[in-house]
Amino acid sequence: MKFTFCLVVVLLAATPALGVLTVSAIGDSLTNGVGSSEMGGYRLYVKAALGDKIDFLGRRNDGPFADNQDEGYGGFTITNTKIETIPTIHLYQGFGKVILLTTGTNNFAWVEDPWHDDATARANSALADLESLLNTTYEWAGHVTILVSNIPQVGDQSDPNSYHFPGIDLYNAGIPGVVARVVADGHDARFVDMMSGLNRQTDFADGIHPNDAGYAKIGAAWTNALNATIPEPAMASLLAPLFLLARRRR
Repeated sequence: MKFTFCLVVVLLAATPALGVLTVSAIGDSLTNGVGSSEMGGYRLYVKAALGDKIDFLGRRNDGPFADNQDEGYGGFTITNTKIETIPTIHLYQGFGKVILLTTGTNNFAWVEDPWHDDATARANSALADLESLLNTTYEWAGHVTILVSNIPQVGDQSDPNSYHFPGIDLYNAGIPGVVARVVADGHDARFVDMMSGLNRQTDFADGIHPNDAGYAKIGAAWTNALNATIPEPAMASLLAPLFLLARRRR
């Protein structure tokens, strides 16, 4: 018994940490960090918080830190991401076990007269595109967890209340329903509220992109969501092989 106890202690001390969680940050310029001081965006803050628990994957390198890969492309709409990003990821590092998805801003931001645009039709179209994107991603990526965020309300930085896109509010309100339908199809998708805590007067670099303060808040929300996906080591599962070995030595 004394030998068994010592063996357990030694092997536990030598047991490596559980595998690092691979993460794909996918989307548009809000993913690659436009508006932040050095293009680190929210990923800088997520990496600082989680360190070696995660490993970002992607063909781009944005930001002043190691492990700065991403799949964010400025100007991409939801359909651009579906057609141009998702089917090509397997040619590089492949998909992470968790995907951070922020998309939709470019479906709204360039409407010249948002108050006379058919906001409901535009939002419904974007939501249908989002559902199609999610289904396509599962077809390519297999069994992964997709964390889906809402998008910021686009405005004029000098007067945040003067330039409003009602379609974005409708789109954001509809995202949880899209996620619920995808979950009902047997996939692991989760809605993450990134944007409700942002202040248009203090957290944006321009009318669309967050500044460092805004990305820090978004990074905190992603970090909380990722923490819920990182499994804690089960002591029983670690000990089981050791006790089996001890029994065989009797």
